[in-house]
Amino acid sequence: MKFLQYVINDLYEKYHGNLANLTLVLPTRRAGVYINEYLAQKANDKPICAPQYITISDLFASLSSYSIVDELKAVCLLYDIYVDTMSKAKPKAASMTLDCFYGWGRQLIVDFNNVDKNHKDSTSENIFQSSAEAHKFDESNIDPEVRERIMGLIKGEVKDAHLTEAEEESVRKDFEILWSKLPQIYKQFTERLKDEGLALEGYVYKSVVENFETLWPSISHRTYVFAGFNILLSTERKLMQLVKEKGHAIFYWDYDETFAKAEPHISVYQHLARNIEELGGDYPTTTSPKGQRIEVIAAGSDNGQARYINQWLEEHHHEGETSAIVLCNEIMLQPVVHSLSQKYADQVNITKGFPLKHTNIYSTIQTWLNDKENISKPKAEKSKTKRTWLNDKENISKPPSEILTNLLHEVDQQLLPVSPALESSGTSATPWHHLLMQESVYQARCVVQRFIQLVEDKTLSQVSESYMLRNLLLRHLSCINIPFHGEPIAPIQIMGVLETRTLDFDNILLLNVEEGTLPQISTDNSFIPYYLRQYYRLTTPHHQAQVYAYNFFRLLRRANHVTILHNEAETAEGQRIMSRFVMQMLSSNTIRQRIVQRRLESSKQEDLLQSISLLEASHKTYGEKIMAKGKELSGGYRLRVSPSLISVFLTCRRKFYYKYMLGIKEPESTSSLLMPNELGTLIHEAARHAYILIKEYPEGKERVSRDAIMAFLKDEKNLNQAVEQAYQSMNEDYAKRNNLEQSDHYAPSKHPIETKVARQQLANILNGDAVHESIEILGQELKHYATLKIPNFGTVEIGGSIDRLDKVKDYTGNFIVRVVDYKTGSYDEKKMKVNDMAALFVQGSEQTYLLQTLIYSLACLENPVDGMTGFPLKPQLLFTQKKLSEFNADLSIGKEPIEDVKPIENDLREHLTELVGEILQCADFPMPEKAIVNQKPCSYCPFILLCHARGNDEE
Repeated sequence: MKFLQYVINDLYEKYHGNLANLTLVLPTRRAGVYINEYLAQKANDKPICAPQYITISDLFASLSSYSIVDELKAVCLLYDIYVDTMSKAKPKAASMTLDCFYGWGRQLIVDFNNVDKNHKDSTSENIFQSSAEAHKFDESNIDPEVRERIMGLIKGEVKDAHLTEAEEESVRKDFEILWSKLPQIYKQFTERLKDEGLALEGYVYKSVVENFETLWPSISHRTYVFAGFNILLSTERKLMQLVKEKGHAIFYWDYDETFAKAEPHISVYQHLARNIEELGGDYPTTTSPKGQRIEVIAAGSDNGQARYINQWLEEHHHEGETSAIVLCNEIMLQPVVHSLSQKYADQVNITKGFPLKHTNIYSTIQTWLNDKENISKPKAEKSKTKRTWLNDKENISKPPSEILTNLLHEVDQQLLPVSPALESSGTSATPWHHLLMQESVYQARCVVQRFIQLVEDKTLSQVSESYMLRNLLLRHLSCINIPFHGEPIAPIQIMGVLETRTLDFDNILLLNVEEGTLPQISTDNSFIPYYLRQYYRLTTPHHQAQVYAYNFFRLLRRANHVTILHNEAETAEGQRIMSRFVMQMLSSNTIRQRIVQRRLESSKQEDLLQSISLLEASHKTYGEKIMAKGKELSGGYRLRVSPSLISVFLTCRRKFYYKYMLGIKEPESTSSLLMPNELGTLIHEAARHAYILIKEYPEGKERVSRDAIMAFLKDEKNLNQAVEQAYQSMNEDYAKRNNLEQSDHYAPSKHPIETKVARQQLANILNGDAVHESIEILGQELKHYATLKIPNFGTVEIGGSIDRLDKVKDYTGNFIVRVVDYKTGSYDEKKMKVNDMAALFVQGSEQTYLLQTLIYSLACLENPVDGMTGFPLKPQLLFTQKKLSEFNADLSIGKEPIEDVKPIENDLREHLTELVGEILQCADFPMPEKAIVNQKPCSYCPFILLCHARGNDEE
């Protein structure tokens, strides 16, 4: 059940449908829209009084007598205080202009809010006093962290001002004076705002908590339901505690107890556990949906990710389901929406802000302000010296009010009505690019209008030159986001990570899940040293990363299907890599088994599609192709068919055609991660080397005893050594395939996540083997083939590399020989049994693993090794992701497990002979059966784009 649905259902039952006196306090406003939907479902669409919905910031604002000041006015007021402070501290020095101070002012506002929202035992002035004193100490000790922060703040303000070294040094001294005066500046700034009935949001939070007893009577008639919060600010926690003490608070936490215990590295759940312990409340019992699937896909570019969206919607979004396209990089909004097919126009809703600086109106304003004629009065005499208008003292600036009024007129010219063509287009949805243009112009107009107001009331009196106005306006515009509030409940939502708070979806597609994007790289330019913020428990970039971690992992808990895209392209800074959150998933015991990794291919497959006529097979049947290949080779060429070829033929004829008839090679991955087949090879090789090492133990010479296995497992160095030797073997093979003398293509340092997975799965294999008193290893990675007589082709060999052949005692105490096949994929009981022999050979069979192991068993019967004659031959599948105690490795045909292959040998040979004959003589190419792209195997097939495109052509 979805979290908000759980909340409203529980409240409905507790209050018998009478919710009128409840106020639901939520992290976002849009959560209230979803609650209304769930409430309507619960009430069966009967008339009902809905509760009130507000955000935590709305609750604080409603209780306070102060209005929250807008950022621009706050920066201007801070600048006035700064100028006054500098004139007293440095009377002969000119302070920086308002446009240069703008960045410092915004950072001061962030710091003031941070202190006020999180203050607990210390006053805000004391914290800033500590910061100033810490700075003096750090300067005397040349602290690298503080020095770096100082230079970051300074460079951020002077980079566009073209200052000399002497001028930059003056700015640095101004900065240090400002820092030393932080307590006075904070106090003076707060008092001046209060005189006007204004305050920063942080002070509003603090004042409400401090004056709660006085304010309580005004809200005491309602019960407050706090739902969906995670990491709490000190003032938020205090307000919740105060309301709880009055007996008017109910809490619902989006907390997954099982997941929190299984994944202790996700520290945000520790905060949630603390919230529950201190405040009480309820939380739903959460289990991941049965059959949940998580895909991690590497893409070659951002545009490739955007183009993939339509294919993803076709495959995973179905009528009656909700899907979310989550953008971790806000700049992706434009290419994503432009990539969407028109068929989804009426189903998509955007709940995501878009940076104004990336719109056409921002470029228009920038160009207009760069035109000297728009901002300066022409001189009577032409200047002999060429200067840029930025520092042109020979041109007289127009008054700011005149410049802004003319600019407002220019902005209004960009606000165009919807064209008749759009009105008659037959769709109810306004094209997104037109909506974006209208919204961006409106937001820009509001900013210019606000500047005019501040000029008129003398707040911007310090802006005397046109270049100052130009810099200040552009800096402010570059900080504006165009809001898309997303009130409608559409089946497909485009949103950011934070917009997903408290919401659950059936299908989720996350884009740009890369390190540096999720979580975002935060420039830590605070005036308060990091260690002081930690000491006073103020918000730090680490807290922000925790919030993103919580929202990322909670998204995965209730979705049926999750697709995670990350860009692996090379940039000037190096190759982009997946987010640390995905790496945690890949090493997670609770999530890893549901993950499929693959690479999104586009250009190579599209090139193949364009030249498909050149790739058509020159032979009518596969048998003709391999016979022709045999004639080209000298020496006894043998006709061989592998179990994997048979599996592909039974699973998908199209894939068989592309891979074996056309000979199209699967593209090699450039990802920093091992592909699933490479990870499988690593685990297989690690198991082989482990038993080579175990045989060196005294107890492991002839028969490997349980004691030898447990002794090997006891020392973690042994597992590491086996995995390292597996990497070495893979490098040797890689060098042979690429004609290299040696290779370091694979290494534990390059693949830390896969190394950890390999160690864990190797431990699973060995712990499973330790249930036997002893094991006699008859062979590992044995090349064995059985022979079949195929009409028109003669003798055909079938078989391949057998992972392990060993001898153990069964449950009766008798020896049996096992054909052991390791499988590193996910376990499915359906893969282990079949109703009868014939069912193994039908098209679309899901038991290809079972068939493959039987083929290896047949090869062993035909070519026995020393020590196996006279004993039953039993095939087994070991799924290395699971412990042997968690599944049964036996294979079954009918109701009974296969205890010995010998009784079914003839029946198996007959069916294999018929199938291999069909494969060799199959002549339904080049147009095999119609492609089906919605099945699970198709979603990670390397030929999906090629196959899907051809399938559409055939329709």
